[in-house]
Amino acid sequence: MSENAKKENRKIDPATTIIPFVIVLVLCAFFVIKPESSTNVVGIIRNFLGDTHWDYIILLLVLEFYLFLFISLFLILEKSNLETLMINLSITSLHGEQ
Repeated sequence: MSENAKKENRKIDPATTIIPFVIVLVLCAFFVIKPESSTNVVGIIRNFLGDTHWDYIILLLVLEFYLFLFISLFLILEKSNLETLMINLSITSLHGEQ
């Protein structure tokens, strides 16, 4: 690996590191400065995620699991010559053979 490639790999991506860090720092400062209000904010977040949207979160997690399962199965089939498999399936369905 060249020096330029090593320097490119060491760059910090602000969208994934600095911005979340700043958000966490602001929340920590808010919780220290106003502990009574922070209790209400945590309660609102807990209510929003736990009570209101828990069903949607579970549904998204299950759908994500099936999506990853489908993608991995597709990649396995692709390695075993998926085109030949699809051609064979289309030929047998056209001729009515089983």
